[in-house]
Amino acid sequence: METTVRKPRKRKEKKLVFETEVPEPLLENKEEAPAKPSRKRKAVIAEQEIVFVSPETEKLPTKSTRKRKAKKEQVDTEAESTLEVAPPKVETTEKVSRKRKVEEDATKKDVTTPLVVKEVVTKSPRKRKAPSSAEPAIPAEVSKPPKKKKATQASWDKWVKATVVAVSPDVWNIHASELSHNSQFLTDLRKLPSRVMLDTPALDYLFRCPDRLSHNARLVLNEEGVECLVSLESLREWADKMRAGQYLINKENGFFDKVLDRFDLESVITTTEVYHKYIFLKAPSFVDISWERKPEDFISTRLNADERPTRIIAAQALVLGVPILSPDLRYDAYKKDGLKTVW
Repeated sequence: METTVRKPRKRKEKKLVFETEVPEPLLENKEEAPAKPSRKRKAVIAEQEIVFVSPETEKLPTKSTRKRKAKKEQVDTEAESTLEVAPPKVETTEKVSRKRKVEEDATKKDVTTPLVVKEVVTKSPRKRKAPSSAEPAIPAEVSKPPKKKKATQASWDKWVKATVVAVSPDVWNIHASELSHNSQFLTDLRKLPSRVMLDTPALDYLFRCPDRLSHNARLVLNEEGVECLVSLESLREWADKMRAGQYLINKENGFFDKVLDRFDLESVITTTEVYHKYIFLKAPSFVDISWERKPEDFISTRLNADERPTRIIAAQALVLGVPILSPDLRYDAYKKDGLKTVW
């Protein structure tokens, strides 16, 4: 039997045609819509649009460049239409009227009126601040001499022994006064004075032999609140004894300054008021004292109270209103003038 082989059928290829359709709502009238071109018409249009450009020919502008140029021209035309020239400023009627009033007032004023001159205040220039990096300015302090450290008691005693060469036994002529003090009972002070003036013998005892000071004298000198004064007349009497050979010392510069600084003593100058008091003191020129040498054996003597150092130191103490610290009983002659003594 003969076998028959069926040949496969050739399928016809369907050509897909994409046609641009315009949506109905965009068209104002459906009747005016353009008619669909036929196949022959499409082929003709395609042949007309095809353009063969060789590399030698110039490049033609594309559709995108044309659209950009058209948009630029449209924007330029719109900007020119919106620009408007600003109208010139016209002053209002109110401003014009104000100017006229000012001019009229200026013309009405009298030319002979005095001119008012304003005081010119000159402002002082501001001080420039120093930069933060600079060091702060330190105020200039007044240079004070440095305080000297006081010597220890051992070194002071050594200096006193090396300085004082010889002293006469009764250099201050107070032997009788000391005997009288020793025979009397010691009366304690009721109240310590705030200021006191040292006599020449008391100053010498404080410097050379403090053991000879009385109990009351030590209480006053050791009190911190008491101000101790020394008259320049005492220093002069001390210097006179050195010249006379009764109080010999080595050649030591600043002897009196060292003594005053060591015990914090303040020197007092003799003023004209002191000399006036020195002239008109009513005290007697002598004073009688006595002491018991043995039981029922009394000795009496008369001391001269009118010597210059004694009289002028008493006058200075009366002017200042301070008591005198001294073992000398010659100051008892000035108790009627109001002088007080401590020993």
